[in-house]
This record gives sequence, structure tokens and C-alpha cells, in this order.
Amino acid sequence: MFYKDELIGAASFSKGRKMNRLQSGSQSFELIRFCCKSGITVTGGLSKLMSHFCEEKKAGDIMTYIDKQFSNGDSFIKAGFIKHSETPPLFFLVNKKTFERISLKDENEIFDKKLFYKVQNLGNIKMILVPKLK
Repeated sequence: MFYKDELIGAASFSKGRKMNRLQSGSQSFELIRFCCKSGITVTGGLSKLMSHFCEEKKAGDIMTYIDKQFSNGDSFIKAGFIKHSETPPLFFLVNKKTFERISLKDENEIFDKKLFYKVQNLGNIKMILVPKLK
């Protein structure tokens, strides 16, 4: 999104994928990231980008994940997304020197406390937008 030739918002998407939930020939895309310039809020900006993308790519749907630590997904619901499912909180280790993140199979897994921090997220919300046909 541009305002007076200045980039103020952007979205990135995955390549299209065939999904069993869609009609034959339709593809699903993942919204990987949506952001606006620091200090800028564009009312309806997400909706406008989604509409343009869906029209350009003939998307069957768009899905995205919301990190529950940062959002409850309300802005995505306002943009037309619906909640599909939620993932439970996950535990992982963070290397104290490199900050590399390593998934834990079990929250009780033994690890070296001198080398790693053990952290937990709140899980994710999977959201899906089915574009309105024009």
C-alpha cells in the first residue's frame, strides 16, 4: 500500500497450494506477514490488500496463523476471516548464545539449563478467508 508514493503497508503470501477443502482447480494461499509502517494504522488496509490479492490470483481461499501471544484475531475477523482451529501452547528451547529455537517433543524433556532457556508460547489461531465472488 502506498500513500503519496510512500510505502506504508505490505503483505507477503505463499505460493498457491491445492487443498481438499476447495473446488477442483482452486488454490489456497497463506498470508505469511502483514505489516504497516511504524506508527501508521490504515483502516481497512488488510481488507483492501486481501481483496486485491484474491482478485489478482483468483484465490480459492487465504489462510493465516495468528500468534495468540500478540492477538486474538479480531482485526482479521473484521477483514472477513473466520476461525478455523487453534493449536495448543508449545514448549521450546532457546539457545542462550545464538537464540536459536528448538522445539521440544515433551514439556518435561530434560535439557542443559546452562545452555538453554525453556519457553512456552500461547499457541496459534488458524484463520481462513473465503473471498466473495464478484
